[in-house]
Amino acid sequence: MDFFYITSAFFASYFAYVYNNIYLQASSPFGPKKNLRMNTLYLVIYLSLGLLYSLVAPRSDLSALDGMMQLVLLYTLFLIAIIDIQLKIIPNTLIIFLLIVRTIFLAVQLVYTPEQFKTTIFGALIGLLIGGGIILVAMILSKNSIGAGDAKMFATIGFFIGMDVLSVFFFTFAILVFVSLILIILKKVTLKDAIPLAPFAFTGTLLFYLLS
Repeated sequence: MDFFYITSAFFASYFAYVYNNIYLQASSPFGPKKNLRMNTLYLVIYLSLGLLYSLVAPRSDLSALDGMMQLVLLYTLFLIAIIDIQLKIIPNTLIIFLLIVRTIFLAVQLVYTPEQFKTTIFGALIGLLIGGGIILVAMILSKNSIGAGDAKMFATIGFFIGMDVLSVFFFTFAILVFVSLILIILKKVTLKDAIPLAPFAFTGTLLFYLLS
């Protein structure tokens, strides 16, 4: 199990590196040296997550399948967060990737735990609707100051974790408000400035998994 988590971290780091070079490099605002540092950061973060899961998983009832699913979501959310910080967008390709992966996991669960499948698929679909629906309502109320990409991202998170997406919302926006207040006090941003939501969604999802 430990070997799996560390190995998956290396693969995720490589995926992030390749995706960064294909998707980001041409439009990245950073120079070659900064991009190298960013790619190094990917490796450090992914290895840290892999190591963290290798330590936590044996002490919990987390199955290998659940561990894989959680890491795929976290690895991809981190990459989405980096892109959101750099380019202020959430790529549809990564959202589609996560939806496909979650569908594959559901198919595997249907084969190995058919007695739980109805509950699992119902929770996944409800989570998708809640995750996307809340942000969609927020988009309307805020007159589109929140992007459609954020709605798709939270819908996807809900597809992975079901109704517990509400807990992720709590962690995400609690951290967002706290950080925003600090930045406003330090005069780094103003109330009119847009703050990327994906980094906070990644942090909120990570906190949810660790605390649950």
